[in-house]
Amino acid sequence: MISRFFMLLAVGGLFVAAAASLSSEESADPVISYYWDKARQTAQHADSARNSHEFDFLATTFRHRVGSRGEILRTDTLVSRRFLKNGQEDSVQVLSGDPTRFPILDINCPSLFEQSYHLNMFPNDLGGADLAIGIISDSGSDQPDGLVIIDRINHHLKWLYLYYPDVPGYKRLTRSFRFRLVEGFAFPDSVWEVGTKLGVFSEECYRLETGISDINISRQ
Repeated sequence: MISRFFMLLAVGGLFVAAAASLSSEESADPVISYYWDKARQTAQHADSARNSHEFDFLATTFRHRVGSRGEILRTDTLVSRRFLKNGQEDSVQVLSGDPTRFPILDINCPSLFEQSYHLNMFPNDLGGADLAIGIISDSGSDQPDGLVIIDRINHHLKWLYLYYPDVPGYKRLTRSFRFRLVEGFAFPDSVWEVGTKLGVFSEECYRLETGISDINISRQ
């Protein structure tokens, strides 16, 4: 799974770099506009429904410290059950591992559909179940660029590959999400983050991998 992720991330980066300048709000391509609007409507409906439910799930996170040659120098593991209410994390039950060795776990994807983006479809799209749309931020360097993959039929998110070009304190930062449907919700079941943090005298390269399972949903 991890090797496939890095291969797709590289492809996504090349695709976004070559994307044409098409505004998400004034797109000249009616096909892109249609699917982007459908995905936006689906996401907004899911956000509204999510706020009326409570969630808990099991999260297993691996934090790899990576050397200058790409070798893994150290791996820490954290297993926790996390409880969400009103769309926000309400409490955490640590089952194993030292949470002080980990940053705050963030499985929330950015609100892509509330931002302005230049969009482009994959040039050799053949009409399969997965539809890939390249995005380049049009609203400032704090927003990510990347690749959005949605289900062509039900318009739910399936994958996100995001690159943050200008984050204070970072030389580079990428985040990726894989989603699956759980009782009608597109819920991330895997989240990856790869970054290089800038220090005073050195850089720290790391990779976070979080697997999400045993998802429970209940109405408030």
